[in-house]
Amino acid sequence: MGDWGWVVILLHMSLTICQATSDDLPTIVSILNQGILSKLRRGDTAWGDQSYDIASLKPFIDDGSTFIALNGTNIVGTFRLVWQDNVLWGSQPPEAGYVQSFSVASGNKGQNIGGQIIDLALAEAALQGRAYLRLACPSNNGGLRTYYEKQGFHRADSKAKPQHPTYSAVYYERSTGHYDPNELQEKKNARKRPQFGKFRLFRSSED
Repeated sequence: MGDWGWVVILLHMSLTICQATSDDLPTIVSILNQGILSKLRRGDTAWGDQSYDIASLKPFIDDGSTFIALNGTNIVGTFRLVWQDNVLWGSQPPEAGYVQSFSVASGNKGQNIGGQIIDLALAEAALQGRAYLRLACPSNNGGLRTYYEKQGFHRADSKAKPQHPTYSAVYYERSTGHYDPNELQEKKNARKRPQFGKFRLFRSSED
C-alpha cells in the first residue's frame, strides 16, 4: 500500500493522488464527517447521520482501497476505489472500478479538486483493465447528479442490480476508453508515492 502517486497541474494547484496509510486516518475521518454534515444539510441521508471513527475506517486502509488527494503536504480530499460493489450495483462482470466515500475537504471547494480526483480514479481503473468508472448517488440530490453529469458521467441504471432495491439511487458510469496505451504505461511506470518537491507531472484529460 501507499506505493504510488501521480500529480496533475491545473489552476496553479499541484495535486497528488496516492493510497492512504494509517497515519492519514485522523484527517480522513475529519473530511468524511464534514461530508456527512454537508450532505445532511442538503437533505441527503445516503451516508447516514452517524460519525465515522478511526476503528470503522481502518479496514479500508488495510485493504488498500482508500486514497487521498494531496495539495503539497495537505490532504484535500479522499475516496475509496473498489473493483466490486455488490450492495449498490449487485454482481457485475469485472469491467469497472467503483468510487465510494468521495469527499473534498471543506474550505477547498471551487478549485476543481473533485474533478482532478475523478480523472485520476478513471486512469487507475483503466490501468486495471476496466472499461468504466462507476458511482451512485441519491436520486433526490439534484446538485450532485448535475455535478457528476458535468464530469462526463452517463446514466447506467439498467446495469445496476442492487441488493436493496428500495434505496432510491441513480447510477452513473464514465468510460475509460480515452486513455491511450502509451499514456497508461507511463503512469504505471511512475506508481511510487512521490516525496514533497519531487513530483512527476502528467497531463490530465482536462489540460
